[in-house]
Parts: sequence; C-alpha cells; structure tokens
Amino acid sequence: MSLLLSICVLTYNRESTLRETLDSLLPQVADRNDVEIYVSDDASPDNTEALVRSYCERHPQLRYNRLSRNTKFDGNVVSCCENAAGEYLAFFSDDDLAPADYVARLIADIEEFRPEVIYLNHAGFHQNNPALLDSPTQPVLKRLFTDPTEYFLYTGLGFISALVFKTAEARKHIPKVVLGRGTGFVDISGRCVLTTKGPYLFDGTIIIPARYDLNHRENVLTWGPIAYTGCLRDLQRDGLLGQGAIAWHKRKTIKLFLPRCIVNNRLNFKVTVPASQLRELYGDEPSFYLIAYPLALIPPRLLRWIFLPIRAIMRVRRTRRIRSGKRKQISNHIAPDATALH
Repeated sequence: MSLLLSICVLTYNRESTLRETLDSLLPQVADRNDVEIYVSDDASPDNTEALVRSYCERHPQLRYNRLSRNTKFDGNVVSCCENAAGEYLAFFSDDDLAPADYVARLIADIEEFRPEVIYLNHAGFHQNNPALLDSPTQPVLKRLFTDPTEYFLYTGLGFISALVFKTAEARKHIPKVVLGRGTGFVDISGRCVLTTKGPYLFDGTIIIPARYDLNHRENVLTWGPIAYTGCLRDLQRDGLLGQGAIAWHKRKTIKLFLPRCIVNNRLNFKVTVPASQLRELYGDEPSFYLIAYPLALIPPRLLRWIFLPIRAIMRVRRTRRIRSGKRKQISNHIAPDATALH
C-alpha cells in the first residue's frame, strides 16, 4: 500500500525533547501502514542518532536519515521535501508534541477534503510542562477555503508543526527557498497555496502543544517578523501577493508582534537590529511610528530598567492564568474584504 502521509520531524541537537516528540507520535501510527514518521537529522553532534536508531528497532513505521553535514534549518526543510515518501507531507518540530488524536484526525481531513494545504492550530506550553498549556493562537474551528490569498492571510502559515501539504507540489517550489533566512517552510507552503486552485483547509480544532522557551535565547525579531516580511516581499515580487495583502500583513505585524519582538531583541542581545532596518521594512505604515519605532530608539539600558520588571510580572500572571484554567479569547483575525487584497 502506498503511503498517504509522511510526518517529517526536523531535528538538530535536541535529543531530550526529540524523545518526547517521538513518544507522542509513534503510538498513533503503530497499527497503520499508510503513514510514516521520517526523522531528518541535520548532523546533530549529540546522541540523536543512537536515540533514533534505537526507536527504529522497535517501530517499523519510523525512518531515519542523518545528513552528512549541517545544512541549517532551511536545508533540512528542503531535505524533508526531497525524501518524504507520502502523498502528503506534515512537518513537525523536534520540540513540539502531538495531541493524542493528531494522526487519526489529520488522515480524516485528508480523506474527506483532499486539500492542497492544511494548517492546524497550536498553543504554547511553559516550563517544559504540557499541563501548563496556554490559549490556542487561532480560532478553534474548521474552515475550508477556496480563495488562496484569503487563506494565506488567515493562517499566516508561520508555525512549522501546523503545516501539511502535497509532497509533489512542494517539490516544485524547492528552488525558491532562500537558504539561511529561516523561512523555507513558508517559502514552500506559501507557493503551494498561491499557485494552486485549492481547496485549502484550516483545522483549528487540532491543537499542537508547542514548547515555549522562557530564556529567549533566539533572536525572534530577526527570524520572526523580519524574515517573514522578506518572504512576503518575494511572493509579491513573483506576482503571487498584491500590495494590499502586504500592507494588511504589515499592519497586523505592527499591532500584534513587532513591539514585543523589538523589546526582546534589545533586552537580550548585544547586537540589536538597527531602527533604520525596521523603518525600511515597515516605515510606509503610519502605525509603525506610534507603536513600534519609539521602542527601537530607546537605549537598551533604559529599556531594561523599564521592561524587565514588567516581564517578570507578566510571567507570574500568565502562570496563574494557565493554572487556574482561564484562557484568553481568540479573535478571528481574517483580513477584511480579502478579495480586494490580491
């Protein structure tokens, strides 16, 4: 029987969390012959290879490939697309967890709708404890789309473990991946949406628990908003997104993400993103100068004095909210009048 789905786990040097990821996935495919778990190891220097090979001895649905050299994140994305054996490919990060019914519900979505792309929901968990699960980031609903721009803007396609698409279609877009930017999965999935006729499925009822790092060791401003905006510029250059869509995305980014990413960048890194670079990317939106730009001008030492106590208070409040079972309301963030954004 041919494989319907390859769940491609991208991993690098995360032996401990990879074990948890595999333990959440493998029991769900034990009795299936139409799904494979494919681990793509980007030449990890830790004990990842021995760990995965020990799992392979017990799980015939698990396939392992160790790259001969470290290709960085985007190279591993490309490798997964090239080597996946299933008709559909689902990406999965080596530090996220699969909910108990993930595989069965995903297969049901594929068989019912045969969509070009599926995007799922996700919610962060804290302190390495899945019980401390925050609110889902998107509405908890299932919706089928036929308009590619509307779907792209609605989902964003920005969380790798939420992405599922047709493998053959993805391979067509490998040459468009910008290596080193960290957006390879958006480069591919965005084109899978914007160059096909659909349909496209958003299943917000499948919620992936995503590990949230409180240490802020990664520069989220660079690999988040800046890299993603660069990806959208490429899609616009290739005639796949219109200026209206780019402007809507920028306004949403400025309102929801950019200020906290700027603060994170200036609090945690000695070399910060210059205000001039942010102005070049977002300066055509008036809201940038009110909401985000001032934060990029405040000296880092003063910013630490202002925001470190605020961050500590917010962490305590978030933990209390999660433990109490309270959840924030999720708003439907679909772009207004999507047909005008082409």
